This record gives sequence, C-alpha cells and structure tokens, in this order.
Amino acid sequence: MTAALALPRAMEPLDLASPELPGLGPLALLVADPSVTDVLVNGPAEVWVDRGTGLQPVPGARFADTEELRRFAVRLAAACGRRLDDASPSVDAHLPDGTRVHAVLPPVAVRGPYVSLRTLRRQSLGLAALIRLGHADPAYGEHRRMRSYAPGWPMLWRRDWLGKTRCWGPFVLVR
Repeated sequence: MTAALALPRAMEPLDLASPELPGLGPLALLVADPSVTDVLVNGPAEVWVDRGTGLQPVPGARFADTEELRRFAVRLAAACGRRLDDASPSVDAHLPDGTRVHAVLPPVAVRGPYVSLRTLRRQSLGLAALIRLGHADPAYGEHRRMRSYAPGWPMLWRRDWLGKTRCWGPFVLVR
C-alpha cells in the first residue's frame, strides 16, 4: 500500500459533488460566477441570468420537474431561516452569504414555483467607474463630491427602489 492519491485527484469527488453541497443545485455554478448578478427561475426548464447586460436564458440549467423546483425553493427558504409552504407561499430573505432570495409558490405563482437569487457584488463600483460606464454624469459627480464636504448631507427619502445605495455608495469613498 504505497500508492496514495495526490490531493487534487483525491478532491475530484468533492468537486463533482460541490454544486449540490451548498444546496443551490443546478444554480450553484451560476451563483458562483462573479459576472452574474441575478438568477431567475420561471419554471423547471426556464432559468435566466443577468450579467449586467440584461437577462439571458441558460439552456443547460434545469430542474427535473415542478416538484424538484418546489423542494429547492423550500430548501432555500429554510436555509434563510424562513418558512415556505402552502400557508406561507412567498418568501423574501437572505442566505447566510448575503444572497437575496425571493421565492413564490402556487397559488400566488400561477405556473408553478418561481425563484429569484440576487448575488452580492464582489466589488463595488466607485465614482470614476460609474462615470466611465455612463451611469453618472461627470458634472453630477463633481457636484456630489463638493456636497460631501459641505456640512449637512441632504436627507434621503426612506423608500425602496430609489437607487439610494447605488447613488450614494461611491461618494462614501470620496472623502
């Protein structure tokens, strides 16, 4: 018994099983991709990703059937410490790694379970990057930069989906 497996060879079974280990199933590789910001599942054979350029279908990612997709959604909700079942057919929560999970079951979801995963950005964009990408006007950036030095930052409304984080995040780094 002198032949011991080299570490990389010994790890192969774990590498093959790793997409199933964290509980993300066929979506594990998509969520691990740093270019992917959102993964949407609209049915067992309908998976979409957003890499910052709009939604794109992913033909290779699929679930066996609607029941497997339902079990997947329930498992994700449980990983977030939440319940997803007929009595509570929707969930909006975060996985321990910060990935945001939205899942909906029938009767709220008409054609079967729907799941949405929003991954965390690996790196936040600074002001220069936002200007370079055309998401911020250079004059606006300079105005905000000067405003950040002035006392009394402007009050922001406490409403969802206004883009507060995207708008103000780069300016925290300005000082």
